[in-house]
Amino acid sequence: MKGLFIFLFFFFIIVGGIGVLVYYFYEKPIINEMQNASTCNLNIDALDSMGNKVKTGYSINSYLNIKEGETEDNAFVKERILVNSSITIFNKNLGDQHYYTSFKQINSCINSGETIRVDLELIPFGEVKVNYTGSLSDTNFTINISVKGLLRSPLMCISWPANIITINPTETLSEEAVPARLDGTGIDKCYNLGEDIKDSDKLITFEFDKFGNLFPNDFLKIYLVDEDYRFVNGAMILVNGYEDYNLIVIV
Repeated sequence: MKGLFIFLFFFFIIVGGIGVLVYYFYEKPIINEMQNASTCNLNIDALDSMGNKVKTGYSINSYLNIKEGETEDNAFVKERILVNSSITIFNKNLGDQHYYTSFKQINSCINSGETIRVDLELIPFGEVKVNYTGSLSDTNFTINISVKGLLRSPLMCISWPANIITINPTETLSEEAVPARLDGTGIDKCYNLGEDIKDSDKLITFEFDKFGNLFPNDFLKIYLVDEDYRFVNGAMILVNGYEDYNLIVIV
């Protein structure tokens, strides 16, 4: 028991010592540099599509540190940055907010005491609906993506069963790596659908080759994600039956 007490005593002494060293040799020099150096002022707000101020999160990234805060819905928030420094600031959703990430690069602060206004433009996620024609009993099918608002830099990923040899779009689409959040889902290919889709529809036709007949448990899964690599809101479509083989669209 005495040995355990001695061990814990020295353990906490060592951990506490490391904490003190980190503060004095890393955090405190950064704080002192900010306090003693010439700085510029940032006036930060976030605006919706109507120009109204919105309370949301933000992150300021520089070579020194990362600082996070929240904007106000009735005033600017003031921050300081070092003269001649380069920073990136972007919005971060709070609670159930649904805005795309928008980045601002600031590298024009050259005079001490200068004030720079930063308006973060908040662009909401669009409303997306997906449907399709055709089935796996044919040799092709067409996906229709209907967007009200904005779907930014859409990516479509496909997973198919072993009885399908390959699936390819009839138009030229560039392949991309599988997003990290889709790891482990058995994705076979991902395609960049090109430019943003805004208040419009996009049709994509795929052709495929298969080994003989497919079975009711042969599923084809299509994942639709956007630039922020989130699943786009919508419904799962499932076609059942031995003749109309299964096509699942996950949005």
